[in-house]
Amino acid sequence: MQIPMKKILFVINSLGPGGAERQLIELIKGLRCSYECHLAILQDDEDHYLEDAHQLCKSVSLFPRRSTYDFSPIWQIAKACRQLNIDIVQTYLPLGSFYGVLAAKLAGRPSVCCAIRDAKDDNNKKRWLILLLEKLSTVMVANSKAGLCNRFGLLRDNMKVVYNGIDFSRFDLDKEKTEEVKSELNIGNAYAVAMVAAFANRKDHETLVKALACLVREGRDIKLLLVGEGITKAAVTALALSEGVLDRIIFTGFRSDVLYLIKNMNLCVLLSNDKVHQEGISNSIIESMAMGIPVVATNSGGTVEVIDGSNGILVADGSVVAVASAIAKMMDDSLLYERCSTQAIATIKSKMSYDHYISEYQAIYKHLFDG
Repeated sequence: MQIPMKKILFVINSLGPGGAERQLIELIKGLRCSYECHLAILQDDEDHYLEDAHQLCKSVSLFPRRSTYDFSPIWQIAKACRQLNIDIVQTYLPLGSFYGVLAAKLAGRPSVCCAIRDAKDDNNKKRWLILLLEKLSTVMVANSKAGLCNRFGLLRDNMKVVYNGIDFSRFDLDKEKTEEVKSELNIGNAYAVAMVAAFANRKDHETLVKALACLVREGRDIKLLLVGEGITKAAVTALALSEGVLDRIIFTGFRSDVLYLIKNMNLCVLLSNDKVHQEGISNSIIESMAMGIPVVATNSGGTVEVIDGSNGILVADGSVVAVASAIAKMMDDSLLYERCSTQAIATIKSKMSYDHYISEYQAIYKHLFDG
């Protein structure tokens, strides 16, 4: 007699183009042969991964929040858990986890809470919500040690760190399309640097633009690609104009072909505003490294668990001089560049392999099933 698959219900706010959403889809892809996967979303205004979800999951259900204080989805998700005979509820991001963990409690199911995707809370509301979720969930999972240790000190028995998983088959890019994107960007022989990040207060585009201005004043042929959208884009554009480097920057807006953009870069940068935010494990960092593109990043949060000096360069928060110097070093020192490129790939393969990512979650489920 065939043993029926265990059933997992994943709960997330929406399926926008963020890193948590990407990792959720990658996890379901790796689990679906061993587990029956169901997905609950709270809003359908962003559908970047919706088609993938329908292909991978047994069911995809919308439990809409009709107002900020509409808690009815908690009871609806709990009811779905009972009807579908769900074995485990796994939740993502603070809001999705709030609804999902409480629903799991109501339904009497264990919960795996993946609310922590960064390493610093930018407001007290989020801070208290994370503390509450740690108390209510069965297992609390973060994608960096910093995400847990910065909040709770020492790791507790119910806490686990599971690094993001990278499926290297995603980097088998079409050569013709790669060349098409290169032609579209029209960078020529300029040294190409990219930052893939939302234009938001938690990111530090301003320091990068000022560093670019320093490098241009030194007479360097360099172009900067800024990939993303957001509320600070207008201010960053105005800064670029005042620094005299607007013609050196390509604002791409949102792109679904980010890997093709990265493939055409010499260097990637991710700067964070440490006053309000610290990265957990950034997908843009590890995807760049996996493709052999070295990274310059802010020295904080989970980033230091990936970049160690041999595979990229860490810089002080908000330091224009440090960022300009790091980029210049990569431009000038071919041996440094090649070493960082080689070590970057090796780091991701050893720390963040896709198989290890899937097996880490399978170990968590087995522990819950075994009691």
